Amino acid sequence: MRSQYLDIRVEARKPTSQMPHTLLVFAKFTNNTKVINIPIGTVSIDSVKEHNVKPGTTIKQGKVEFYFGISDGMIDALKQQTREYMESIQKQTPLEQKPQLAAAIHDVSHTGESKNYSGLKRAGVAFAVFPDYAIAQLQNLQFTEMRVIGTQFNECAGRDFSGEKVAVKFEDGINPREPTKTARWVTVEGKKLGIIDVRSPHLLSGCEAIASIMSSRSNSIVVTSLKNPENKLQIDRINQYAFSSRQWQGEKANITLDVRQTDSRKTATVFVKVENQVLGILNKESVGFLQQQLASKGRTIQGLAIVGTVNKAPPSYADIVIDPSSVKFPEIQAETQTPNVATVVIINGTVEPKFQTKTEQVLGNMIKRAFTKCLLRRIARAIENGFERVQFIDISPQPTPQLQENLQQIAGERKDIEIEFIGTKTPEEGIGLLSQPSDIVLGVKTPETSGIIKFMAIGIIHKT
Repeated sequence: MRSQYLDIRVEARKPTSQMPHTLLVFAKFTNNTKVINIPIGTVSIDSVKEHNVKPGTTIKQGKVEFYFGISDGMIDALKQQTREYMESIQKQTPLEQKPQLAAAIHDVSHTGESKNYSGLKRAGVAFAVFPDYAIAQLQNLQFTEMRVIGTQFNECAGRDFSGEKVAVKFEDGINPREPTKTARWVTVEGKKLGIIDVRSPHLLSGCEAIASIMSSRSNSIVVTSLKNPENKLQIDRINQYAFSSRQWQGEKANITLDVRQTDSRKTATVFVKVENQVLGILNKESVGFLQQQLASKGRTIQGLAIVGTVNKAPPSYADIVIDPSSVKFPEIQAETQTPNVATVVIINGTVEPKFQTKTEQVLGNMIKRAFTKCLLRRIARAIENGFERVQFIDISPQPTPQLQENLQQIAGERKDIEIEFIGTKTPEEGIGLLSQPSDIVLGVKTPETSGIIKFMAIGIIHKT
């Protein structure tokens, strides 16, 4: 940590999904009567609320402190403290109470929700504290019932399961709700059924089994226009109204729409009627579709009559029950030999010449020292993972001899691992040298390096 006294000014910025902050802080310098503003960073949302910070706020000779993030060493120390705490619980718990305590921990922590914790809990604590009892439970499959969601959107959407036994497989794929994440998919006879609900237990990707599947009862129907079969409307909550017991299977019907304001604080509800009796509620997406279609014609939904065929909507989820005796787990190939070479690809960048002097005045050699510390952490991590040698490759747009000089100095001081600088390479060559899961790319993001960073990120994704 290093502090400086600076004149700073707060300006407004356009927030983005990646960085929602609305305020940006500039440091103000005077160089031969010329004022230079250098951006420092954004103001946290909590600070804006706590201190009522607004655009245009200025601070004269404010104390600025720079903090580094959590280091690998700090993480390792916290892990060690956690291990020691778990060992103390194991020693202090009487033998006859261990099974009950393990079961209690599992019950309160597995897929539960808490007022003090917004995410989903997992039962990892029970396995970590009482591994022997957890392993004993794994002799037989404990969780056989799972819920698969999103069945109305996938390749089995037209199939209504009623408890029949079929072959299923578990696979990893893109999460349709969050495309940047993966989800555990269930396929039925090679066709996608849906993804496992996060509140349900999962089987490993690659597992195969025989399972009985029961589709959910659909409380919605779909009306297809006779004039234009591409136009479809969905009607929900049919189980609450006059035709709850009727099974719709392509019957022709005359429906009318009745808009009612049932709650002054909410938008109006569109009721769907058949023979002057309520069939159900027109869902939100269908209301928006109709409003868009009718706006150009100067018409409204109220009283609109539609002739179409009515069918039950595909079920939105399915419950599956696994036959434990049929489960086939994927073969996991163990590594026969631990790789003895770790690779670190360096992308270094330089500060724009016009900012070079002021950067040195404000930060001094702090950035250089931080970069050296990063190199030392990578070397320490390689030693922990059992590597005999760590090799560094420079793919910077403007390579400098400083990196090689730093590594030579470090190599002379370290006798516990071999350190090698194998020279400068192109980004394509750098990707080719990344062969182990522990290999990393280390560097700084500047205007001149942003393109290389993006290229490396895309290349690594395709490679993995």
